[in-house]
This record gives sequence, structure tokens and C-alpha cells, in this order.
Amino acid sequence: MTERDKQFPVITEARIQLDDKQYQTNGFNSSLNALYQEIKIKNRILGFISAGIPGENLPADASLFLPEESDLLSSVAERLGNFLELKETVSLLSESEEKYSRAFQTSPYAIIISRANDGKIVEVNKAFSSISGFSQEEAVNDSTIMLNLWANIDDRATVVKSLMEGKEIISEEYHFRKKSGEIITGLFSGQIIQLKNEKYVFSSISDITIRKQTEKALRDSETLYRAILNASPDDITISDLDGRVVMSSPSAWKMFGYKGFEEVQGRPVREFLVPEDRERALSEIVRMHEGIVTIPGEYRAIRQDGSIFDVEVNGDFIRDSDGTPVMMIFVVRDVTERKRVENEILKLNTDLELKIKERTIQLTETNENLEAEIKNRIHAEAELAIEKQRLADIIKGTDVGTWEWNIATGEAILSERWAEMIGYSLEEISPVSIETWAKFAHPDDFKQSVEVLEKHFNGELDYYAFESRMRHKNGEWIWVLDR
Repeated sequence: MTERDKQFPVITEARIQLDDKQYQTNGFNSSLNALYQEIKIKNRILGFISAGIPGENLPADASLFLPEESDLLSSVAERLGNFLELKETVSLLSESEEKYSRAFQTSPYAIIISRANDGKIVEVNKAFSSISGFSQEEAVNDSTIMLNLWANIDDRATVVKSLMEGKEIISEEYHFRKKSGEIITGLFSGQIIQLKNEKYVFSSISDITIRKQTEKALRDSETLYRAILNASPDDITISDLDGRVVMSSPSAWKMFGYKGFEEVQGRPVREFLVPEDRERALSEIVRMHEGIVTIPGEYRAIRQDGSIFDVEVNGDFIRDSDGTPVMMIFVVRDVTERKRVENEILKLNTDLELKIKERTIQLTETNENLEAEIKNRIHAEAELAIEKQRLADIIKGTDVGTWEWNIATGEAILSERWAEMIGYSLEEISPVSIETWAKFAHPDDFKQSVEVLEKHFNGELDYYAFESRMRHKNGEWIWVLDR
């Protein structure tokens, strides 16, 4: 507050103008006799403050105001400037904090603020959670040591020691452990900051695990590629887009009779083909440029000594990450021996086809003979069937029982009528064999019948015929003629 004896008279009017805004007492107008004072912030004019004395016909000069009044106006203008400067500073600080917070949280790198002496974490960003697997709540108030973040705890000690000695660490490679236990590779950057009289490590980690894996895969791929190039029995040649040789496998220049790569380097690949095949090879390259999938082509190649041999060529583009062709690769295989074998196979196939044709004619004749024989056999079988039927009709008409005996196996076949003659059905005496006959025959008669049968087998009798007794189901003996 301004002391009363240094205040303007109560009748004084005032106005404050800041940029496009204006604040004034009700009785203030521009016609008043007034003092003006600039409101500044660091020599930058923000506006004006003015105080006036109402009244007419007063001389318009500074003598109307006391020096104290002029000083007071300057003091008020200075205080307003200081207040506005403070307000602006607070606003800038608030804006700066918001920018820092936004940058802190949205950074793609894991950012950690931890106490230097014990590793206690006071702040982490979202990327830390994404990379490490620990939530922000899990990390804050815990420590990098207890969370086991460093794959090698000695690395942390080395880093902290360097930082405490005033050294900055920028993008140094270390290994870190995720919550899952997985080890990742990160680029570590850090420095010491002072917060509330304590030293903290402000650090960031960029996860380069995928990059390192990619680099290793690329190195492995290059190693594998060179191994394949050196070990391949085929010619592998890489050329620029103009078709000039830039790289080739040892097998390539050896295949063409050269002693070293320097003898073929820079030469157009078409020079290694006979002139008659070069235009065709060029048209295949044009087709490759047009995106048409080509198949391996066969050409005649020229060795250094002028000899000609057959090759099979398969070509494609080597492309960059955008798919743009940057070089061409050709795999060339010597197929001279294969062509020789193919020609031999062709000749053998021709000879085989001729033999097959001749054999077909023979088989056709044989088949015709077989068909005739089959027809004759079918006719004979038909006649035999007729004879069998006639015999069956005769047997049925004479009401006799029949039996068939396979002497080698002992198997016997008896007719239903044979079983009926001794009072049985065939089912009752089944299964049957030659022993069935012996079972029902009279013992004395059976012995004599065997003797007669032996005489027939020996050729002493033209046929077998014998009258014997058979036991009937009712227990009686009946006489039968067995022939």
C-alpha cells in the first residue's frame, strides 16, 4: 500500500492500457491533464499507466503534479511490470514443464531418473514400461538394483563411477534384463543431475536388440552367402544392370577355363555365349525387367580356349529394400554331360519304342490265339456241363447213392441218397471221409472190399464192384452193390 500522504488526491482519475486491453476509472477521459508512464518487462513496452486531474482550463504541464506523484506513478508502473514479468515467467515455466512432461512420457527411449548412491527410481516414462515389462508403479520407489535391470551389475558400478567423476555417457552399449528375464541390448546415455541437494542419474536406454539381431543375421547371411559362393559347384555370377561382371564364384571362372576372377571382371556376360545365342539371352533380361518370370534357359557357352559347351542359365535381380533392381545374379550350370545322357536316353527311347511296337504285334497275334483257345475251351466246358447234367439225371433216375474218394487226401464226397440208403440224412453223418464208409460197413465185407479195390488199383480188374453189408440206422444189415 502507498502511504496516504503520497497518494494522489481522491479526485484523481487513472487508466491502465495493456496491449489491446484497457482498465480505467469512470471519470477518466483523454482530455484530462495526465501523467503517463510506460509499463515494461526487460525493456519491452507492454502498455501505459496514466493518472489525470479532472478540471477545465488547467495548464497542461507537469507542474500540476508533485514530484512525489510522478515518482509514485513510476513505482506503480514498475510494480505492474514486475508482476506481469512474474506471471509471464510462471506461465513459461508451466509451459516448459508441460513440454518436458510430454517429451518425457512420449519419448521412444526408456528414461529413468534414479538416485546415484543406491539406484532408487523416482521417475520412469511409458517407454521404460514398454521396453522393460515393469509398470511405472512397479518401478517408482524401487531400485534398478532390486529390479535386476542390469544384466551385469558391475556395468552399473562402472557407469555410476564415470558419471560421478563428471563424465557424460552417450550411446554406450550394455545389456539389460527385462521383467521376463529376457536379456536385451541397449544404448545407454546418462548424466548426473542435482535434485534437492542429492545426485541423481538421468539416463535413457534405446532398445537395439532387434538391430543387433538383424546385424548378426546379416553377418551370418554374408558368411553363409560367401560360403555358398565358394562351395557352389555351379557358376554363380553377379553383374551390374549393364550386364558387366562384378563378382563370381571360383567355379565360374574355372568352368570357362580362366585362372582368376580378374580375367573375367568387368566383362559383359554375353561375351561368354556363342554369337547366335546372345540375342536370345538379351531378350530374357528384357523380360526380367518387364517383371515376367523367366525359366532356366539353355545356351551354348565359349571357354577361353574357344571350345563350346552346353550350359543352363537361371537369372534374377538383386533388389534393394525398396524392391528396386540394383544388380543381376546368374546361376550357370554345365549341362554338357546331361545333354549327352539325354541324347542317349532319346536314342534308347526310340529303340525301345520300336521294340515295343514289334512286341505289340507279337502279343496281338498271341492274344488272338489265346482268344481262339478260350473260345474252344468254353465250348468244351459247355459240352462237359451237358454231360454232367445227363449223368446227374441218370443217377437220379436209377435211384442210386454216389460217393467220390480223393485217394491222395482221403477226402470223400457222399450223396444225400447214399445216406438215405442206410437210414440217415447227409447232415447226420457229416463230416464225411473214407472212414465214414468203414464205420457203417460190415467188418468182414469191408476187408474183402479193400482187397478188390487194391486189385483194381493194380490193374488186375477193369473196374471195382463188390456186394457188401451196411448197418442201417435201425440196426439191421442191408445189402448194397458198390461199384
